[in-house]
Amino acid sequence: MGWYVTQLWMQLIIAMLIGLFAGWLLWRWGWKKHVLTQEHEVSRLRLAAAEKDRLAADNQHARAQFADASARADSASGELAAANARSAELEAELATMRAELDAAHAARVQAESLVIDLRDEDPDDLKVIEGIGPKMEQALFAAGIRTWKRLARTDEATLRTAVEQAGMNFAPSLVTWAEQAGHLARGDFEGFKALTDRLVAGRAPEQG
Repeated sequence: MGWYVTQLWMQLIIAMLIGLFAGWLLWRWGWKKHVLTQEHEVSRLRLAAAEKDRLAADNQHARAQFADASARADSASGELAAANARSAELEAELATMRAELDAAHAARVQAESLVIDLRDEDPDDLKVIEGIGPKMEQALFAAGIRTWKRLARTDEATLRTAVEQAGMNFAPSLVTWAEQAGHLARGDFEGFKALTDRLVAGRAPEQG
């Protein structure tokens, strides 16, 4: 009987030891699994943090590139506006130059036409006019004043310029040349004679 009880207790103790060992094995396996799970989670979180940092750096880089692109776009817009303004200025200058060239061409054509007219018209004897001698007549011819009609239409300032360009002294009778030539151009020889008869040193008495 005692032996039977001893055997029973031995079996119970062995069973308890086996149970404890099995429990310890299960606990250890579960702990290792938990540790591995935690390590995996930590690794995943680290990877996620690294990816977040990378994305933040990419975002910052993209913002910097966008800011640089915006600055370049603003600079390009400014340069384009300046180029357009310069183009407008050049077009205005070109238009002015074209107008000046057109005016110069028209003046040249007019001058050439005037020269042809002057060459074609027969000169009158300007020496019949009081105050005009041979040298003065040549000075007027050089200025393009070759007829009584043209002399009658020429103002005093032009006549003075013609005299000065010829290097001659001012003629007091110059102020009456146009009036004298007007009578001759109209064929009013009596009027011309009446005018010259009352001239004193080539000038009318009332002109002093």
